Amino acid sequence: MINKKPPKKLKNGETAIYAPNPYYDDILIFAPLQVPTTKESYKLIDHEKRLYQKVTKSNVSEFQKQIRERLLKKKKPWWPFKGDVSAAVTIAGPKSYIKTKDIDNLLKTVLDCLKEIVIEDDCQIVQGTILKSEMPFVHGMSIAIRSETDDSDYIYGEDPDKWEEDTRLKLQRGGICSIDTY
Repeated sequence: MINKKPPKKLKNGETAIYAPNPYYDDILIFAPLQVPTTKESYKLIDHEKRLYQKVTKSNVSEFQKQIRERLLKKKKPWWPFKGDVSAAVTIAGPKSYIKTKDIDNLLKTVLDCLKEIVIEDDCQIVQGTILKSEMPFVHGMSIAIRSETDDSDYIYGEDPDKWEEDTRLKLQRGGICSIDTY
């Protein structure tokens, strides 16, 4: 049975299964974790010649390595997605974190984690949305992927009151409707 809404609080050891939004094929949720920024920085090497060296942020490469390892442990059989995809990325954290980070640098960090695992390359993304969301006590991110190569005229998830029916219909027709935490 698919739960329509989450319970107020799960008891210790209980689990619950929820259906994802059928508009997306795959929803990936990562929490608690803080997404570092890829904002480039440079170190002065030679003042007279005005030479700078790009500084690689170890926290970004370590973060990407950690996310890629998590994804590979739970690799789905339909990964990597082929063809055009849409992506919706949400990055959450306290106001002091969210308000000080450039959205483009956060997005680059996230998309680089997906390459060659969930999608072949980020150039496949033909439509995208990104949201910075204030959450006082939790850092995290979610990534929703939708294949744009489906020839179907029917778009699942257009009517929020019919998400359960849409989910069943999409799965019956061989579509993907997955949600997982990493």
